[in-house]
Amino acid sequence: SLHRQGVEAAPVNMPAMAILNNCSFVAIGFAGDPAHLADVLTAAIRHRGLSFVEVVQPCITGGRHPVQWYRERMIRLGADHDPTDRRAALGIAMDRGERIPAGILYQGTPGRVFAERFRNTVTDEAFATLKPVSGEAMAAFMQRFKPAPDIRP
Repeated sequence: SLHRQGVEAAPVNMPAMAILNNCSFVAIGFAGDPAHLADVLTAAIRHRGLSFVEVVQPCITGGRHPVQWYRERMIRLGADHDPTDRRAALGIAMDRGERIPAGILYQGTPGRVFAERFRNTVTDEAFATLKPVSGEAMAAFMQRFKPAPDIRP
């Protein structure tokens, strides 16, 4: 039903959703700790597979909490955290409480990335040197996915 004041709902937990949907690299970084955030982003970029990084970025003009509130709650994952343990990573993502974890929550087996598959099946030329596909060629290709006409009496 519609409510004039809207419906209150908890924010979507994107790190948990990423883990549940088989993202092979999931991390949380804090904009207030740029050196650590740089390490997390570098690891995400180097990971061969789908990476998701949630960056906690306090809004200094309209946010609900001051920057110091986040600084007090952000906690780096310790050396005892095993990022290959998917269940543990999901548990950390789901149980934030008063503390917000920072670091690599989950890092699974890397997959084959698009560029690797493309080079193995289409061409090994650099993407920048390839000519754009014509509109006609794209329309012909997409025709294969057009649904069959609806045949109703």
